[in-house]
Amino acid sequence: MATKEFWIQIESHAWDLSPNDINRMTGEQIRDMGDNQDPIIKSLKSPVTGVAREVEMFEPVKGEALVLRRYTADWAAPDDRKVNPWDLNEPDPTDDGTMGTIPGPTIECQVGDDVIVHFRNMDTRDNKHELERTHSLHPHGIVFAPEHDGAYPLSPEDRNQPVDGEAALWSIPKLGVDGFKKSDRVPPGASFTYKWDTFSWPATAGVWLYHDHSICDHHNVGLGAIGFLVIHNSADEDDVLEQDLPSGDVNGALILNNKYVVPPQKAFYLQVYHEMRTEFDDRAMTINGRRWLGNTPTLIGGVDSKMRFGLIAMNDTTFHTFHLHGHRWVVPGPSGDKVGGEPPFGTGVQVSPLNKGVSQFEDTRIFGPANAFSFTINQGSFMGPPLGGGAKGEWHMHCHVLRHMMRGMMGSLLIVDQGDEATELPRGVKCPTDEDEDTGAAVTIVVDSFAFMPPEVTVSAGSEVTFHFKEEDHTVTTPLGGGIEINKGGGPDDPMDEDDKETVTISGNSGDEINYICGIHSFMKGKIRIT
Repeated sequence: MATKEFWIQIESHAWDLSPNDINRMTGEQIRDMGDNQDPIIKSLKSPVTGVAREVEMFEPVKGEALVLRRYTADWAAPDDRKVNPWDLNEPDPTDDGTMGTIPGPTIECQVGDDVIVHFRNMDTRDNKHELERTHSLHPHGIVFAPEHDGAYPLSPEDRNQPVDGEAALWSIPKLGVDGFKKSDRVPPGASFTYKWDTFSWPATAGVWLYHDHSICDHHNVGLGAIGFLVIHNSADEDDVLEQDLPSGDVNGALILNNKYVVPPQKAFYLQVYHEMRTEFDDRAMTINGRRWLGNTPTLIGGVDSKMRFGLIAMNDTTFHTFHLHGHRWVVPGPSGDKVGGEPPFGTGVQVSPLNKGVSQFEDTRIFGPANAFSFTINQGSFMGPPLGGGAKGEWHMHCHVLRHMMRGMMGSLLIVDQGDEATELPRGVKCPTDEDEDTGAAVTIVVDSFAFMPPEVTVSAGSEVTFHFKEEDHTVTTPLGGGIEINKGGGPDDPMDEDDKETVTISGNSGDEINYICGIHSFMKGKIRIT
């Protein structure tokens, strides 16, 4: 089969989770939510082209994001492409726009192909230790030698990699590489060539992920260093080997003269459900590096489109679900045989072992850190809404963990006909209970999944705040002052029991902030602002 070659570079720059300044679920502008934060001016610079400009951002990533970008051969020029050409909300990823995408470039091949990825580290953050700025690429689902695993600290040296002018970069003593290249710790300015292979195994087909697995991967993935690895199977009749492109271009317009362009007959929709860190929230719930309906993907399809979905998750501590309203699917086996075929490669996960018929459709699936799955919906069939054009309109597409959904993990699927007017899409209003919480009425902070939710609240002095412990073995303490100490009486490490509740009265002056943590798990943090 073929050899697929990619040139990918990791870069550091600002990233906006909410570039459209809207949360359509509540009808609010981002600047009017939570902290009433005015837009922040951030700098963008493309390291190869030198293009630089100032950008207004509404919900920027904390510090700088780590953006994986596709380049032409030898990293000569950016070759930015939208993750989803049919995403109504995805901004221009080129130097004129976001300078890359989160997730990063999609690596696509077919069963039988081998893959070569030339990777270069251009992390230029000047406030980070040199070891924090080492990066790598580690793939799932594909085959590789240990030298090309990209997983710190176990990957051995690849002495066949030419060092050339990079010898000094690879000789940092703390890297422990003695001038030779290791795939798991590529230093700033250096490069590594990864070689991966599908080995013609049908079971490698599907949607997988690749991500940074270097020294600080647990931080770097949360800053955006993740992407899709898609292995197509031409024997699978439901695979979408080549999707239609809007206006004939991967970055083409979806609306012309205020009308939708011809919707796709075949399209591939990729989504990563992912927690990221912003200036205001350490656990922002995102889809494809975006947050809140109106910024997250709104995917365009037609009334008879073949829609191939690929989903991955990468989370700190929690699991997500994928739910799509009005549609249902069957997850196929690796060969693409949905309702038959012999193990190990033929039987889909939802096939009855007795009669090899479909046991149940899905419209919701749980998936956790590094889980991935894919399926196809043939619109206009039993997989969609009632036949006869009933699919037209906008359908919710989101994580069904309700807290995650209302913290931003909500997108949509928009089914249109060619020439339909591109009218304004619906907007909701804010839940009155949420309005009460923002104006200083009684507020409840839930302690669950090793997190305080919501992580930040704003109340007036004299308001009551209730901490509800949905799980055991946590406390609340304010080591920097603030007067909140919740435990069983034995100090900050004396845990509360499951379902305990404790209400405190907030005191202080307007503008004060009370920063609290769990006395047992110091990484659990929260903040109370006083209006």
